[in-house]
Amino acid sequence: MRSDTLDVALPAAHRRLIAVRLPLFCGCWCAATILWVTVALLESEITLLSALLVCGWQGFLFVVTLLLARREPPSPYVQSGAVGVCIGMALGGAAFCTHQGADAAIVAMLLYAVLATSSILFAWRGPVSLLLFSGTWGVWLLVTQPWSELGLTPTLGAAGAVIGAGMFMAIGESAFRNLRASVLHDIGQSAQAAALEASHASYRDLAEKASDLIWTTDLEWKLTYVNEIAARHLGMTPTAAVGFPVHAALSPHPANTHLDRFLHEIAAGRPVPTGRLEVRPGPLHAEPRWLEISASPIHDASGQVVGLRGMGRDVTDRIHAEQRRRDREARFRRLAESNIIGVIFGELGGDLTDANDAFLQMTGRTRAELPLAWGSLTPPEWRDTDRRVLEEMVKHGSCHPYEKEYVHKDGHRVPVLLGGALVTENSKLVVGFVLDLTASKRAERAVAGSLEALRASEDKLRRLAHGQAAIREEERKRLSLDLHDDVCQELVGIGILIEAARCRLGADAAGYAELERAVGYMNEVVEHLRGLARELRPLPLHELGLEDALRSLASGISSTTTPVEVDVPTPIPRLAEDIEVGIYRIAHEAIGNAVRHADARTITLHLRGTNGRLRLQVEDDGRGFDVHGSRGTAIGLSSMEERAIALGGQLAVRSEPGQGTEVIFTCDLELRKPASAA
Repeated sequence: MRSDTLDVALPAAHRRLIAVRLPLFCGCWCAATILWVTVALLESEITLLSALLVCGWQGFLFVVTLLLARREPPSPYVQSGAVGVCIGMALGGAAFCTHQGADAAIVAMLLYAVLATSSILFAWRGPVSLLLFSGTWGVWLLVTQPWSELGLTPTLGAAGAVIGAGMFMAIGESAFRNLRASVLHDIGQSAQAAALEASHASYRDLAEKASDLIWTTDLEWKLTYVNEIAARHLGMTPTAAVGFPVHAALSPHPANTHLDRFLHEIAAGRPVPTGRLEVRPGPLHAEPRWLEISASPIHDASGQVVGLRGMGRDVTDRIHAEQRRRDREARFRRLAESNIIGVIFGELGGDLTDANDAFLQMTGRTRAELPLAWGSLTPPEWRDTDRRVLEEMVKHGSCHPYEKEYVHKDGHRVPVLLGGALVTENSKLVVGFVLDLTASKRAERAVAGSLEALRASEDKLRRLAHGQAAIREEERKRLSLDLHDDVCQELVGIGILIEAARCRLGADAAGYAELERAVGYMNEVVEHLRGLARELRPLPLHELGLEDALRSLASGISSTTTPVEVDVPTPIPRLAEDIEVGIYRIAHEAIGNAVRHADARTITLHLRGTNGRLRLQVEDDGRGFDVHGSRGTAIGLSSMEERAIALGGQLAVRSEPGQGTEVIFTCDLELRKPASAA
């Protein structure tokens, strides 16, 4: 018996017992109290007010009792309510007796009656009995302290209280155990009844609602009993089917001509194997159905065969499946004989026993050489693979297609794709499908050669781009030095000579103003050339590093109408010089294009280095342009692409007219070697 059933049933039974007995217990106690109060009132032992108070209190408790007991199913709080009612009745009675001046022994007897009766009626468990004892005897003893009236010392009184508490706990626990035994008995009987009913229902369902046809006939093949499903096949009720001739339900199929011989063999006492009959279409099926029947003789008291009993099962779907299997086998045979791919048969771990012409031609063998040992076809380095595939086939019934090689009769290797499966479950016969990969492998080698040539071309292009970028940077450095050290210095010298001539002429001389303007123009040209020299060789990049150089670049280009913001969330270490220069040039070109052509309101530069990759992103909210239409004509775009190729990175330009422009460049993050650090 399951413990969870008892855990649910026992508390419910306990609550129901309390709910049923509580009104009776409280009603009897109220009736006794009313009788007692009435007698005391008639004998003028109490006042009318006292009588009303006592009766009102007991009546209130009785109403509470009725409210607790009326719910169905009983409330979970019925036990705690009943405990409160019992304590209230006991203390009410004790107070009334004390008010009348009754002897302490009478009060003790009253409390004992309440506790003993409630413990027996309500099957209190030990803790609840202890609670009742404490709530009644304990309160009474603490309030009235009737030690002298009972002739007890406090020590004897305490001992008596302990004994009384133990007694009431034992009474309550005993009653609860009886309740538990009763519940267990009821559960057991219910389980037995349910099991018996389920057994009867199962047998009824087996006989009347079985999916198989159950029938009996006499020796003339007339039905004497059929179950529900058999009657439905005939389109009759089980009662109407009695006496129906079996032959009338059969189709004219040749298999049905053996029915009389089947009956003769059974009547002779000889065992008859299961047979198949085709029955006519009926109410359940529009087409003829096949039944597989088995029968045994029915003997009378003298041992004579008087009829047959048997079962029939609809096997139409199975027969159709067998026919479909035969059709599939025929199609498979035609596939194998068509020689589209190689088809082989063999024993699991044994020899190759059969193969179609496609496989034989693939390996240079003839049918006269069959059977062949697998080892004579498979190179030694592939035999471990074959062994693992056979293990997979034993475990799963088939294997995933895999590549291997066969040895041609003339000795060369034939690459193939091979897949296989067990012909039937738990069979040792294996069928395999073999696809010749010779042409495919030849094409793969050609493609691999083309890919290798393409990679070589890409490497050559990258080296050329890198060389061009290096030459361009060297030329920029040389030109920067020439402008700064030669041209600018010479222009400064010319300016000094003009300034000296201007001073000698004096402020009033003719041509003084023209010489002064010439000095101003000369100074502007010098500053312009110095700025051009700084752009050709960005000194902040060499001295401060990439991050500060980009901030300096953005600060120099930024204006009140087109601010350039720089976002570098994490510090960027010093990188290889060519990477720093390339990124700086790409950023410079992207920002310059946005300022000159995009009419942008804001330009933002993002630079991040994570997971060994460096990402530069320049975006603006300008007018945008057609990226594909500008290729080949935009010099700045071509310059950025050349630098990206030289650094082995990827450049992406995303833009549409009216949608702004985004330039993204990513490359490997290569740190500068300490020997070459700035």
